[in-house]
Amino acid sequence: MNIVETSTDRLSKWFWSHTPVTIQRLRSQNLTEANWQLCQTQERNHSEYCPAFPEMLELELTKACNFMCTHCGTHGSSDQHRTNNKSTPIDIALLDQLAQDVFPYLRRISLVGEGEPFMAPRYLLLHLFKQLERTNTGLDISTNGALLDYELMFAMLPVLGDICFSLDAATKETFYLVRRSKDFDSVIETIKKLASLKQYALSDRRRFQIQLSFALRKTNCSELIDFLRMAAELQVDGVYVRQLLVHFPSMASETLIDKPEILNPLIEQASREAEKLGLSVFLPALINDSSHVIHSAPVIEVLSEAEVPQKQVPEQPLDANPQSKSRVNCAFLWRCMGVRSTGHVFSCGCLSAPLIGDIKTNSLAEIWNCETLRDMRKRLDTEDPHPACSHCWYREVSYFDSFEGSDFSLQNVSQPKEKTYDDSSFNSKDEG
Repeated sequence: MNIVETSTDRLSKWFWSHTPVTIQRLRSQNLTEANWQLCQTQERNHSEYCPAFPEMLELELTKACNFMCTHCGTHGSSDQHRTNNKSTPIDIALLDQLAQDVFPYLRRISLVGEGEPFMAPRYLLLHLFKQLERTNTGLDISTNGALLDYELMFAMLPVLGDICFSLDAATKETFYLVRRSKDFDSVIETIKKLASLKQYALSDRRRFQIQLSFALRKTNCSELIDFLRMAAELQVDGVYVRQLLVHFPSMASETLIDKPEILNPLIEQASREAEKLGLSVFLPALINDSSHVIHSAPVIEVLSEAEVPQKQVPEQPLDANPQSKSRVNCAFLWRCMGVRSTGHVFSCGCLSAPLIGDIKTNSLAEIWNCETLRDMRKRLDTEDPHPACSHCWYREVSYFDSFEGSDFSLQNVSQPKEKTYDDSSFNSKDEG
């Protein structure tokens, strides 16, 4: 009897014929671990000067994108889409510079930015995955999923920690209205294919995680419950629902921040539905004038096994006394920096983040302790924070508990979530 060999069968044979380094096994003490321990101390102290590198780098490989989502701040208009799709991807020499200088210190790289990561040239993606294997650095990705194929899936498996598919819809009709793409069915199939590859993870203790994201707006809010049901059916590891970021005046009518009569009942219903489905979910806070809730952070535990060069973290004095957890926290100032495809470095991921350097002219170590970042750290928990910190959407969504470092999938979905929003934090400072 003839047995038809599927593409999955062929690829599984290819996978097991290779012996890639995996980040899934327990690691010995190394540079990454030493840096991570010091990074946590800096954060607890709110240190102004940080001798340890951040634990994560948000890396933009390209500004190009294959979608024109209506709410996107960089591809939402035809002119923006055309301009950004003409931009050049990150230079491979800059990528190698980062891999040599900072990858060995980092727990993870997050591929996110103004474009779609998988729009980067394939040679660049495969080169990055190899560099991450070499330095035992984990990989997080935020993607629309339309360009992800089996070759890329298998290439990134050895280092993949967390991948988030931005869908924003439960039907192909709404998907087209919001994301201007007819690829809904193919993206769903891609998610299924990737989920099927979890059996090839080299450790049962910690496999890669698949998340779905949903930018909540008037156009799609009626599909939120169906979206959660779809996520449960796909057996993903979690769902992240956030408020809409308004980049264009035309999008102002789409936000639900000023519509508690719509938002609050929907969030409460979604919380009950997620609990019934046994689905890990992060939901926006209810709109209320009296209560603030801090949620737990989506931080991935990265494990590795191979040795890295035993460089020493520079020894510099830390602030003397750790502060209590009641202070204002930040997911970026002590944990993360953002590097764009141009080499420009930004302080964080908020809408008004200041440009703080360029890796073509300064080392990342110099930029990490530049005057602007030190000022932002010093002023964060005061009555006079940096302007970027006083109107920050990351601070408003409040899903980072910087001290605990726990995965948001552990969140109790039935916990109360009430908040007074600073509406201006969800509006771009460069509307056009």
